Formats: sequence, C-alpha cells, structure tokens
Amino acid sequence: MDGATVLPRSPPGQLVLHVIADEDDEPIRGARIEWIFDDDRPPATTDELGDVTLEVPMADEHPNEADTWIEVGAPGRAAESVHVTVAAGAVQRETVHLEIAFSVSGTVRDTTGQAIAGAQIVAGDGMVCITPAPEIATATSDASGRFRLDGLPLDAVIEYTIADGEHTARRLRRGRRDSSPLDIVLDDGGTLRGVLRGPDGAPVAGGRVRVKSLSHGYGELVGIEPTWSAEDGHWEIGGLALDSRWEVTAGHGDFMDSVSLVVEALGPDRRESSCDLVLRPLATVIVDLDFAAPHAPSTARLLPETDYEESCPVPGRVSFPVRTPGGWAVRCGVEGLGPQRASTEIAPGETKTLRVRFDEGASLAGLAVDDTGAAVGNATIQVDANGRWPREAVAGPDGRFVVSALEEGPHEVTVTATNHAQWTDDEVDAPADALRCELPRFGVLALQLRAPDGTTPPTSRWVHWNDYPVYGSDEGPWDAGRVEQALPPGSYIVAVRVAGYVKWEERDIEVFPGEHTETVEIELDPGVRLTGRVVDPDGEGVPWATLFFDLSISETDGEGNFRSPPLAEGVHEVHVYNLPGVLEARVEVDHDTPPLLIRQQRGSLVQVTISGPTREKLDECWVRVSRSDSADDADAEWLDEPDTPELFVGRFAPGPHRISVVREDEVVATREVELRDGHDVAIEITLAK
Repeated sequence: MDGATVLPRSPPGQLVLHVIADEDDEPIRGARIEWIFDDDRPPATTDELGDVTLEVPMADEHPNEADTWIEVGAPGRAAESVHVTVAAGAVQRETVHLEIAFSVSGTVRDTTGQAIAGAQIVAGDGMVCITPAPEIATATSDASGRFRLDGLPLDAVIEYTIADGEHTARRLRRGRRDSSPLDIVLDDGGTLRGVLRGPDGAPVAGGRVRVKSLSHGYGELVGIEPTWSAEDGHWEIGGLALDSRWEVTAGHGDFMDSVSLVVEALGPDRRESSCDLVLRPLATVIVDLDFAAPHAPSTARLLPETDYEESCPVPGRVSFPVRTPGGWAVRCGVEGLGPQRASTEIAPGETKTLRVRFDEGASLAGLAVDDTGAAVGNATIQVDANGRWPREAVAGPDGRFVVSALEEGPHEVTVTATNHAQWTDDEVDAPADALRCELPRFGVLALQLRAPDGTTPPTSRWVHWNDYPVYGSDEGPWDAGRVEQALPPGSYIVAVRVAGYVKWEERDIEVFPGEHTETVEIELDPGVRLTGRVVDPDGEGVPWATLFFDLSISETDGEGNFRSPPLAEGVHEVHVYNLPGVLEARVEVDHDTPPLLIRQQRGSLVQVTISGPTREKLDECWVRVSRSDSADDADAEWLDEPDTPELFVGRFAPGPHRISVVREDEVVATREVELRDGHDVAIEITLAK
C-alpha cells in the first residue's frame, strides 16, 4: 500500500426489531423487513417470536453511527417506516406496532368496456395536503384489467390515481375503511405533439416537455408525466382530457426555457394537436464575493432560488446559468459572518454581475430563566434551526447568551434546557439585546397501575401523554406498575395500555412546574370478551373481516368467527368493515350479550350522474343522501368524492331516501327514491343553466 495507513473499519451495529400486532401486542411471524435506501440489501423476515436481527454497517464518513431507514410490512397489515440511529458495535432494540389494514380490488376499462392492461394504480395518503398524495401502495392492471391493492391503512382517507399514458387519467378519494370494488372507466384521451427547436431553429434532442391544465382548479392533471424530445426534436404526450385547455413548456440544460404556448381545448372531433416549441438563449449571473472588512480567506455557500447549492472561495466569483427569465435571487453565507442576499432581473441571453460583501451581521442577546426567575445555565439557544443558516449558542452559568452572525430581521428562536420546558418565538427581530426566555421547570407525572389480585403480573405497559403540541409515549417493563415521567407543565390526557386488559384507561392530569403529581391509582380492568360470527347476506361465514369494538380491533377467522379484545362494562357499538358489496354493520352490545350473529345487508348501491352547462359548475357540486322520513338532515351522508366531476357513488340501507345536489351550500336539485335491499339504483340529474 506504499506506506499508506489503513484505518480499521468500525464494527457494524445490530438492530433487533420486535414486530407485534397493534391491537393485542401479539408477535407477527413472517413480517417482511426491507431497507428503504439500500436496494442491494436483501429483505429479511421475522421469526415465530416476531423478532429479526439486522446487521447495520458503518459508513467511512460516519464511522460511529448509522442512520437507518427500514420498512416493515406483513399480510393484512399497514406498512410502517422505521427510522433508527444505530451506534457502531452496539445493539439497538425497537418495537414496531403494525395496524390491521384492508385491501381493494377492481378493474380498469375504457368507455367501450374493453380491459386496459398495464394501467398504474397508486394509493396515496389523502389526509396529507400534498399533491400527489404520499404513496402507500401500488398495483398494475393485468391483461383482464384487474388489480389488487394491499396494506391500506384503516384510518386513512385514500386517494387513488389511475393512469396508463393513453387514456385520460383519473384521481378519486375514498373514505376510511372503504373496501368496496374500485371499478374504473378511463375516458379516451387526446394527444399533443410537436418539434422542439433551439434559438437557431435547429431540432433539439433531450429537452423536457411538460403540460399543465388551464381548465381544472387543481393545476396539473394527475398521471400526465413530462416527456423528452427525440433526436429529431419530436415529442408527444398522450392521455390528455379532451375538454381542457393546455399550457405547454419545454426546458433544456443548455438553453433558457421556451415561451409557454396555450393549446385550446381538444374534443371528440379534435383529439390531436401540434405545436412547435422554441428554446431561448441561456442567461448568466456572475456573483462576485468579498469581505466588507479585512478577513481571512474563507468559503461561502450560495443558495440560488432556482438552482442547486454552490460553494465558492471568498474573495472569488461564481457563475450561474439562468433558465427562466425574470427575477433571480441568491442567498450567501460564510461561517461566522452574517448571511447576505442579492437579486436582479434578467432576460434571455443576458449576463449580469452581482456584488456581495460579507460583514459581522446582527446578533441576539438575552437571559434564560425558569418559572421562579432563577437563571438557567447551559441552556441551548437555536436560531432558525430548520432554516438555511442555522445558528446555535449555549448560555453561561448565569443564563446569559449571545447569538451572532445573523441577518437583520425576524428569526425563529428556540431555547431548551434539561428538565425544563422549551421557550419558542418565531418572530424575534435581530438585532436585539434584552430577550428574556422563561423555561418552566419540569414536573413529574406519577402513576400506580394495579393488576387484579391473584393474577400474573403483566410484563410491560405503554403510557401515552398529550397536551398538544407536547405529546409522547413510553413503553417499558411492568416494574410493579410504577410509572414516573418528567414532563413540561400542562394539562395532559394520559392513556395507559396493558396487554390482556381493556385497551385504554384515560385520566386528565395536571402537571405543575417543579412538583410531583399525587400518585394516580389505575386499576386495570380485565373486562370481558364477546364472541360471535359474521355472515354475509347468504348466511356464509365471512373470513378475515375487520371488527371495531369502540377503539379496539379484532378480525374474524377463516370461518367468520371472532373473539373481541377485553371490553369494559357498558354498551358498545360494533362496526364491521372489509366486506365489499355490503353495508357496514353496527350492533350495540353489553356484557350480557350472548354470542353474536352479525348478518350483513347488501343494501342498495346508489349511482348519481349529474350534468350541467359547464365543467366548472360540475366541479363545485356534491351529492347528499338523507332519509326522506327523517325530520332533519342530521344523519345525512355525502356520497364518495368522485373520480369524475359527474359521477357519485355510495351504498345505503333500504327505505325512502332523498338525493340532493349541493353547490356552494345551496340545494340546487333533489330526487326522491325508494331503496330496496340488493337492488342498485342509477339516477341522472340535469342541472339548470
């Protein structure tokens, strides 16, 4: 090795996962473990005790610990992502709770009823305000158009996306636990095509062409991916809605983006359109960096708003290609000096120079104290911890601190100290020299859990506390049922769960600064277990159906039989899900209830199609279903959010019902209908212009 020193590689860590069922803490055998960011690592499975041991190697750049992301899944369970930091040579143990999940099957067809093979069906978390929704599960339709999605969380609104690149893509949302068949019809789509050219008129290969709908409120339509121009500059995008106007733009690394072109709405008689796009000359911004006062040479980080981060020696200069005309801005920082901003306006083909000069910047000074006014020494002060230029300082023994090298203006400041509640303010203007940050002392929550006399003591307990935004949980050994937890002062809802007992014991507990609460005694309730069977409308047992007993979950076996988790005294409402094509069952039971026979009803599938003068008007409509013999609409239900603005679907019990079309909180049309069990209903409603 020519005398080079080879440093020994750090020993790997071990990650021991214990995978259990969320509803009863039973181990899950055969759970699949996959590495999220390492496709080369083979998956692993848990043993009969629900355990698996994974070797976690250390990287050369981080020899002491490894950030590890694992996905854990099992049949009939929602997958769980686990983020763990494992130290070199250490054993890290983690317990993973997997919740019961459900599946959805369906078909994808065109308007003539022909199966569409190869369509991509993506289930996303519709409870997150991101478009598209974060992915949960995916499937591809087979030659007969059929597909199945597994591992869907019971308590999530699911957003489904269906696209094949030729027909018009669809997006629809389903409510919680809706496992009814997802039979999708994709309309015929239109096609845009053209040639991408450079400023000199020559064809350009490798350009990225993207389209955006101008006729739909949610911007870019789902399933329409950008395309790339071929060697001769030609490009083509299919699967476009025929009633939409489209904005088309192209980009390329060597040019400024093209001018956006607007294509008028395609239609049944005009399914294709052509438009050529012309890229513009690239522009350039040169940033000249120096110090406002004498300073040792250093390195700056530069963060342009429209490009990747760069670094540059100071004094020095760096050039940025600009691919979008108009305003251009950059933020620059040097360690120990105040960050700087610079901006300009730029047109195609232009070159401009910006001068940036670094100085000491602004500072924040203040005092950290507790609820009694005593100084809090060694408190940590973080400024813009999640920003581009985070700063941090530690208070002295007298609680005083100074944070330097800040931009002038508002900052988010957080002060933390051991056994003290944090202090946060997201609008602290710099400079400032008299901040007073009060960090109340922690109090101690004390619980004593007691199992019934003569029973075997539990092995573990789980405690959750919530005084939002302060919340957390602790899973630990039984330890004679004694629980002590240091917490910031607040009014907490404290919940306790112990395997084999009624799932939740909740208490409202006030925690005061610097004090122990009086010990709260909680007698664990073994409850009782209800048994029974779930059958379909024909009297056949329903296997693997999900039952909810208030907040507790169970499922039927292969014959439709079930045994509930421990239930407290009183009346409970039992909900049965996971049965496509039938109504949800609700049964009230108490401790004197004999074994249950829960028989499902098919109900009536209601399909409402509405038509109106414009697509925009239809986008604003919803359909509500209520009992005609009810005095008010207190029990009214809204039909599922549609996969098209015209189609609404839901399943309801037999009886007289009123169908109402609502737009902007006003009922604009109604229909009366008598629903019969097992008979589906299709209703067409035309709105007045």
